[in-house]
Amino acid sequence: MTDALRPHERWWEDHADTSGTFRQWLDDSDPWSRAEVVKIVETLGARTVLEVGPGLFHDFQTYWASHPWIKYTALEMTPKLVDYGRTLGASVAQGKITDIPYNGNWFDVVYCRHVLEHLDPNEIDEALLEMVEVARKAVVVVLFRTTDGANHEPMQDTTAAPGTWCSAISPDALTAWAVERGLTPRYTTSGRDTVLTLTW
Repeated sequence: MTDALRPHERWWEDHADTSGTFRQWLDDSDPWSRAEVVKIVETLGARTVLEVGPGLFHDFQTYWASHPWIKYTALEMTPKLVDYGRTLGASVAQGKITDIPYNGNWFDVVYCRHVLEHLDPNEIDEALLEMVEVARKAVVVVLFRTTDGANHEPMQDTTAAPGTWCSAISPDALTAWAVERGLTPRYTTSGRDTVLTLTW
């Protein structure tokens, strides 16, 4: 990896250990939204899933490995996490959400969890378009909805009032983005997570 990495990319490369405190934090986080994604995939009758930014492959290990009728693929930007996913038996490509290396509608459902919050606000449109481009049935996006005022993500709007969204990923902005493109947005929320499902 080069020093041209952006701050969040460098952080993952330097800190994404596959054991210890970091792993425990991720494994214990967000059980509701993880189950919600699985429910959406099953409700849509999806047989192929692309997870963008799987990190430590918690979803693969917890859900998709035990669903052999669903072909799971991951897209991960961090080389050591790509290698880690492959040791688990996951099908993993290296790449970024703003440049997904598949053409056409390869996957029934494409989803990411807590990825958009790490992007520069100017990249969110591109990331969403990339996911829509390769999805047949739906795109599912899991977002933080902070209620404690903490700046959980590096790219969140630190000038916003506690409990508000970064303006580029607010429900209003995402709804307007979806409607402009003929997509139907649906939100479900629990705790600190909101799950946005885009269908067409």
